[in-house]
Amino acid sequence: MTPFVFNIALAVVWTALTGRLDLANFALGFALGALALSLSRGLWNGATYFRRLARIVSLVAWSLLELVNAGVREALWAFRWSRRRTTRMEIPILLSQDGEIALFSSLLSLSPSTLVVGISPERGALIVETAPGNTTALETRVARVLERQVLEITR
Repeated sequence: MTPFVFNIALAVVWTALTGRLDLANFALGFALGALALSLSRGLWNGATYFRRLARIVSLVAWSLLELVNAGVREALWAFRWSRRRTTRMEIPILLSQDGEIALFSSLLSLSPSTLVVGISPERGALIVETAPGNTTALETRVARVLERQVLEITR
């Protein structure tokens, strides 16, 4: 049994023992199970599990912060009098697997004024529709950080 499956089993047992079937109680059981697994790390090779778990939590936290940032920026953009037209650009990617590209494009579409509209035929770049002033920030800040985090989780 992998550490993740065992951690899920511990969370299910916690939920059953407490008698409260909700997401917060399951998350608490998952955290307590992770703590129990970390204390018994010497019995099994759990270093890679906790590294990957930390990377996943980091990606979720970063994505939530980007979502809040996107909401604020889009609200400010919507209330401006002069609206700008969007531009299309290609963002080169290092991702090769379909799941990686799908996760990356879904999370990239959450960034402000950005929509992934396709992938290049050679699968080396994503075609993105974005606001004209957003191109350099999108390519450097969002795309590179997000692509690195997706690569760390999936490989």
